[in-house]
Amino acid sequence: MELDGNRNYQITQKWNFDSSNALISFVDCDEAIPSGKSITFKLQFQFAARKNGVSSPFTSWGNVLWNNVVIASLTPSDYNVHTFTTFVHVKAGTNTLQFDGAAASDSYGLTIDNVVLSSQYNNWQNIIVNGGFNSPSVGSGYSFFNGGIPNWSAAKAEVGVCHSIYNSNWPASSGQCIELDSDNNQRYTQTLNVNSITITQWIINKIAQEGKAGIESQLSCAEDQAQNKVDCAVAKLEGDVECKVHILKDTFDNYICQLYGAAQSHVQAVKDLILYKYDCKSSAYINHYGSASDADFGCECFDDNYETGECQIDEIHGHNIHCHDHNGHQHVLQVAPCSHFEGQFPIPKKGKKIHWKGKRQPCGKTYVRWATTCDC
Repeated sequence: MELDGNRNYQITQKWNFDSSNALISFVDCDEAIPSGKSITFKLQFQFAARKNGVSSPFTSWGNVLWNNVVIASLTPSDYNVHTFTTFVHVKAGTNTLQFDGAAASDSYGLTIDNVVLSSQYNNWQNIIVNGGFNSPSVGSGYSFFNGGIPNWSAAKAEVGVCHSIYNSNWPASSGQCIELDSDNNQRYTQTLNVNSITITQWIINKIAQEGKAGIESQLSCAEDQAQNKVDCAVAKLEGDVECKVHILKDTFDNYICQLYGAAQSHVQAVKDLILYKYDCKSSAYINHYGSASDADFGCECFDDNYETGECQIDEIHGHNIHCHDHNGHQHVLQVAPCSHFEGQFPIPKKGKKIHWKGKRQPCGKTYVRWATTCDC
């Protein structure tokens, strides 16, 4: 696609995120997760001057903006394909990535492809949608799109085959590019809406990877009752409780719905609650509930076809949780070191609700990948 300076145009892309990574280990129990904090992501894409039909690359320039600030000027003096890499801060709320056409507008502009925005804190998953500009398909040629293309908006976007239409230096496998000067220099803008749950999870991942543990020295994270304080202290000393995050009840309802596909939990009589995150196969967990003879399962037991459920805990034996759902059906949930487990309590409690997501086995047990307990 192409951007031109005679008029400013806008392309907008929106994302909806889920909270599929529920637990991170080894985070300070009282680690503060302030609202509005940002997380570092790597921005990478390829660009090249328009070659076909022009005599100079100097009209194929462009600017890159992040959150309305110019972070780079692209001024190629050749027709080679270049890779641009930088780092930006993604914050909760709205973020914008923009490509502006620059230099003289002659309908032959800079071409862009393969836009990726990812981070080690989200497992290097690209949060750009249609960053390869392959939708819609333009066949073997090029097309103009008033109003933009899927996941982007623009006054007049131009999309074409990189190799044959714009520049033969693009690999034939490149597919489609955008050109920044359709009939004017354009501005393409992609808008990222990142919810607070997602940004918090990324920040927790960052804290975990940087090794800020120190759990054994912090013994005051329990809530109201003396027994809670004992449970919390034991769990922390044994490395069980990893983190706690204050979360509003409405946000928690949304969190449960997003992660497990469950109906709203309707947390009662509280304005906010504390969500503890812990490794349920830690020594504190097993010592508290007793051992079990089952062998641990591995993460290879999971694929993308998870089952979800909600039930009330009846008994806990080692890493086997016996529970029943609202229809009275019994379930046996098994957890292991690769399970991600969290809840309102320093350790799971009998009589409390548990939301689970995992894989049911032929033997009747369900291997738990994610689980959350709550008094709701």
